[in-house]
Amino acid sequence: MSETEGGRLLLPGERLRSGRQALGFSEADIAARMHLSVSYIRALETDDYKRLPNAAFVRGYIKNYAKLVNLPADELVSLFQQIDQEKTADEPAPLPASSPAHDKRLWWVGGAIGFVVAIWLFWPASVDSPARSESPAFVELDAQPFDDAEADNVDEESQPLPDDAEVQPQAEPAATQELPEASAEDRLVVSFSELCWLRVRDVNGEELYVGQRDAGQTLELAGQGPFRLTLGNAAAVSTISFNDASVRVPQAAPGQVITVRAP
Repeated sequence: MSETEGGRLLLPGERLRSGRQALGFSEADIAARMHLSVSYIRALETDDYKRLPNAAFVRGYIKNYAKLVNLPADELVSLFQQIDQEKTADEPAPLPASSPAHDKRLWWVGGAIGFVVAIWLFWPASVDSPARSESPAFVELDAQPFDDAEADNVDEESQPLPDDAEVQPQAEPAATQELPEASAEDRLVVSFSELCWLRVRDVNGEELYVGQRDAGQTLELAGQGPFRLTLGNAAAVSTISFNDASVRVPQAAPGQVITVRAP
């Protein structure tokens, strides 16, 4: 099938729709074969990627769709990646928003400074007593000079402590202190027989990995389990192990999205 129509480059969604129509499939037929909703199929065919998950899953959907309608999957995925990269480059960086609480604090600080300056400028001179007004603006302390050489000879341990000071017990030698046991991390290993897109989160919901693995590859992660795996092509997963213990891999059709808990 030609990549252009009237000299215009066809987008991935347009080519997928044309391929589906050429084979006589309906949107519902493709949705059933890919185990996706019809709204996802329409979003793919109209290149409306904002209605779909992140780019890693969209690449998988496009590749599986292209195989169903006998189109070059790698070519359509490459075209989608170019569109996604250009869209990201064109988006302006968001400007930092001014915090109302921060602006309010600045207003109060400025007002306080202005109030102090006004008092200093307009405070009547008659308030000060004659003795105070004739006195110098500063008091010179009769301090003895302190030689730098003497500072090196001061024994800090010989200085007296104030009455209310707390005496801290000396720490025991490092050899006698018991070190806390390091918290052991759980280990997750996933192997793949085909290209698969996945997201992995730990027990706290923190995202440990988002991306794809190809046939014959494995993914090894360490963190706090149990783990939650969202598989964009669950049929491509051959084995899952948690701390070297096997986790049952669910039976799924190609392209089916499944969430798995390990263990």
